[in-house]
Amino acid sequence: TQALAAKGKVILAAHMDMSKQLEKERDLPVAVEDGNAGAVEEFLVSDVDANAIDDDGRTNMIIPAWRAIFAYSALLDVGVDINAADNLGRTAILATINSYRDIAHTLLCKAALVDVLGEGGLTPMIQTAWNSHEEIIAALINGKADANITDNNGFNALHRAGAKEVRIIAMLRAVGAR
Repeated sequence: TQALAAKGKVILAAHMDMSKQLEKERDLPVAVEDGNAGAVEEFLVSDVDANAIDDDGRTNMIIPAWRAIFAYSALLDVGVDINAADNLGRTAILATINSYRDIAHTLLCKAALVDVLGEGGLTPMIQTAWNSHEEIIAALINGKADANITDNNGFNALHRAGAKEVRIIAMLRAVGAR
């Protein structure tokens, strides 16, 4: 009976440790979203899985993409997977490519996948050409992005660039866009 009670205590202690770990993994995205640098650092040094997906299906790299907050450097420092997709298939590069160009540059320098397909078959190259961000087009070209991938409507980056974007069109044609 004492052996059974001792075994029960060990199982209960292990369950409590697992519950605490899961709670920390749920709290990390909240700290990231709130921009709480101290809490994020504390979670990351306490062996919280920085690649965990939150209850809404988002990765920890997606959350700061929407807020352009400090968390990218802390997450990158602990080796978080920058190419992890959320439950909708979005990666950090797709989330940042148009709104947060500095973060997008950082992700491209850290080897973010450049030909990942997002909603509607849009790639970072197509999104960037569509929104006329010349410096990001240059970074994507340097990262060997494929300018001829088409979205679900059959349009590639060259088609999406728009007639007035003469420099972007020239850049895309220089890498073989048709």
